[in-house]
Amino acid sequence: MIIGSKKSRKSAEDTVREFLTDSTDPCNRQDHVSNLHDGTSGYNSDNFNETDTMEEHIGNAETMIVDGNEESKSDQVYTFAPGEGQHPLSLYQDKDAEYLCFPSIYCGQRRCENEDRCVPVHYSDIAKWELRSVDRRAAQSVPNIFFKLKKIQLKQISDKVNLALRKCNTKGKQMTAAEARDPSKQDSFVRLDEGYYIFRQLRNSPAYLESRKKDVFAMIRQLGLPTWFKSMSAADTKWKDLLKMLAKLNEGVEYSDSDIESLTWAEVTKLVRKDPVTCSRYFDHRVQKIINIVLKSHHEPVGN
Repeated sequence: MIIGSKKSRKSAEDTVREFLTDSTDPCNRQDHVSNLHDGTSGYNSDNFNETDTMEEHIGNAETMIVDGNEESKSDQVYTFAPGEGQHPLSLYQDKDAEYLCFPSIYCGQRRCENEDRCVPVHYSDIAKWELRSVDRRAAQSVPNIFFKLKKIQLKQISDKVNLALRKCNTKGKQMTAAEARDPSKQDSFVRLDEGYYIFRQLRNSPAYLESRKKDVFAMIRQLGLPTWFKSMSAADTKWKDLLKMLAKLNEGVEYSDSDIESLTWAEVTKLVRKDPVTCSRYFDHRVQKIINIVLKSHHEPVGN
């Protein structure tokens, strides 16, 4: 128990007020720092000071635009929110997202819309044309390639989804074919667990793999068990024809076989990384040639 007079004791309010006055008043802080430097306080004998004389406490209300101390001008400040009342839009639903994300490719210019074309063109055909064009900017941008892939996948999901209705007690409620085709009604069926979506045409989905499994079982019943299995991988750093093609497409240089052999490992990998589209198309071309010329030839290397 502490006993003392009221005059000798400080309240918590007085202590906090005194601390705030000393820390926010530059004059008091400078006097305190000078006392520390000249040694009059008996504390700083080795001239060491942890307080930065140039340090200033910035208030929470201060910004780079408005001075927080000038409260009299608060009625002259306009606060606004540009996105107020709007709903967030998905990156892949924004029509201008691709043009704004890759300004070095599109230079801020939109493509021609299908409404303005004589013949409508699907987005996947546009992506193929851009990646195979003589202008290699789109093919050399890996983020742009993945952007196109994600957008095509979402488009496939929305276009090729099928609705399956569950066998349940509808309590006398009847459903028409027009309601089943209505997108808003379909979402209501899924939300109430009266149906579910299946992606039969989407690669690697459970419904797609199930249909492929049935195709394999049918082949086994008709043709018998397979006798051998072949796995192929790309050797893109060792194919001279591919390296010549990459150098001519992306750098405008024609290499000979001796020039290709004299390239360092870093130069070879740089050529391969610079154009992944051409590398994948070249590998697919070689695989198709092996299947058509070797495996399906009249010599029948794997049997008839």
